[in-house]
Amino acid sequence: PPSKPTNTQTIGRLTLAEFGYRNTAVKRRHHDRRQRARCLKKQAQSVTFLLQSQSTIMDPNNTNVEDCETPTGVIGLGAVYGAASAALVVLMWLVAFHRKFCVAIWKTNKVTPYGVYTTITEALRTHYWYILCQALGVDGGNSAEQRKAWLARVTTLFLQNLNVLPQSAGSNSGSIAIEAVSDKELQKHQAIISHSCRAIFYYIIKSLLDKSKARTGKSHIKICICSVQFGSFYRLMRGMEKSLDCTIEFLEVDMIAKDWTIDWSSINENDVKSCDLIMAQHLFGVPFEQTKFWEWAQKFDIPIVEDNVQSGSIFGKYKGNPKSDAILYSGGLDKTPSCFGGGFGYFRHTKYGDELYASCRKMHDERPLDTTKARLIAVLNQTIHTMIAQNTLWFNNLVSLLFYVFFTDRGESIQFYKASLKVRKNKSITPFQHAESGFLRHPCVAHLKSMAHGFLKKEQYHSIAREEVRRRQVLLDNIPQEYHGKLFPWWTPAVLKQHEDNLGVSEFSWVNAYQTNDRLDLCKFLNEEYVVCMINTTWEYHTDSKFPVGKDINESLVYLPNINHLDNDASIVDLARVLTKYCVEGGGKATKKLKSL
Repeated sequence: PPSKPTNTQTIGRLTLAEFGYRNTAVKRRHHDRRQRARCLKKQAQSVTFLLQSQSTIMDPNNTNVEDCETPTGVIGLGAVYGAASAALVVLMWLVAFHRKFCVAIWKTNKVTPYGVYTTITEALRTHYWYILCQALGVDGGNSAEQRKAWLARVTTLFLQNLNVLPQSAGSNSGSIAIEAVSDKELQKHQAIISHSCRAIFYYIIKSLLDKSKARTGKSHIKICICSVQFGSFYRLMRGMEKSLDCTIEFLEVDMIAKDWTIDWSSINENDVKSCDLIMAQHLFGVPFEQTKFWEWAQKFDIPIVEDNVQSGSIFGKYKGNPKSDAILYSGGLDKTPSCFGGGFGYFRHTKYGDELYASCRKMHDERPLDTTKARLIAVLNQTIHTMIAQNTLWFNNLVSLLFYVFFTDRGESIQFYKASLKVRKNKSITPFQHAESGFLRHPCVAHLKSMAHGFLKKEQYHSIAREEVRRRQVLLDNIPQEYHGKLFPWWTPAVLKQHEDNLGVSEFSWVNAYQTNDRLDLCKFLNEEYVVCMINTTWEYHTDSKFPVGKDINESLVYLPNINHLDNDASIVDLARVLTKYCVEGGGKATKKLKSL
């Protein structure tokens, strides 16, 4: 604005200075208005031109090529330039500030430790379809009549795969609607089909606790078991101690450090006399040599339960020791058969087999029925983990990005082993039911159909098993012989022969962090070599254990990318190269303790 008026000469009522100030301000306002009017006119002309161009392009009678192409071409070229510039800016920003993240995403093969032998397509046309049919009431929905019919079919398939019943023509037809054997025939065989395997295990432990309380007035039992225990069952027993106000004591048998077989000399067999149960659990995907357990069960008149979940699958040649009172199998997401949940228990006609079956059957019959909603949520959670296992639609890239944004320091590389563990332990999307109220249920019709579908995939699993044997040999052939016993102590010639003969499928691929006996050291080393890994969660050791070898084994095991899901032999050879490098150079010390995970 003009400077403050100082001339005192007057023009009318105004001084000369005031008149000049006013006049200049008016001129400026008029100038500003004219400028705004010109701008509005130009904008209007531009809009009119674009509208005329659009109408010309849309006019079917227009034959003027120049009128049609020029405006669109200019606009399209500008959009391309703008998008390219934005992409270049984003790329420069990522390289400048998040280079390690970009390199890790690009170089890391997104194959996870999961052994999930199904696909999203298969899940949609089976498990989700069964839930939809149940919700709409198709073919009787979830009626009692339908549940009885499908339970008979699943029981028939289970007993046929155990070679308890002869194989029927329907069991090889590929249709889940097979013809079940008669109720009279099924009643001769003591089988329980449950929501999950841990439900049957819960019934067995609860039966023994009730028996102990009736006999001694205290809910206290003692279990003879290997010092390396199956994590799900160990954590279940710890939970039962809290929920049932009971005490579960362990008499452990340690392992040999050299080849990870059972060290029978670590225990006095006379101590076994006081046990209420012998639990034979198989390790590492093969029938584990545990002959002494069955000898002690016979000698001291103790019930023995065989956990076949990790024996290589129900489709393998091993069908359980005939001296076991009960044998258990799982139909969980990463088990075989993969039924998106399920538990299968067979109780033999022995003194303790009959006793345990009667008690477990009574408890099972009292449980509520699973709902359609609960089944849908369970399948949805397992679908997320299937997408992770299969890297469906590059899902693991999204998971890695989210983990980097929320849990990783900016500018650092992604720690895939921490991301894997966080996802696996996330209870909101867990593929397994941990709460007793969640798994102590009868399976609904949709769930029973999923089980029937899983049992009909025998030939598929046999082809996977044969390919696994070949891939394992490719891995070993590309690692120097002197490192085999250090990285894989349990892969003795006898065990490798068992893999080949049994045709079982491994749930995971493990490796031993022998350099420092600290699995985090190996995880960090593999992460720097762009290999996805995770600390072992399958096996556990008793917190009060006095045996060092079992504890050391648990602290040293790491999941490798599942050998059955690696893309090709070149990926297996590259994994062998990384493991050989670890043997030669050693793993660096992890900077953070295990508790930080």
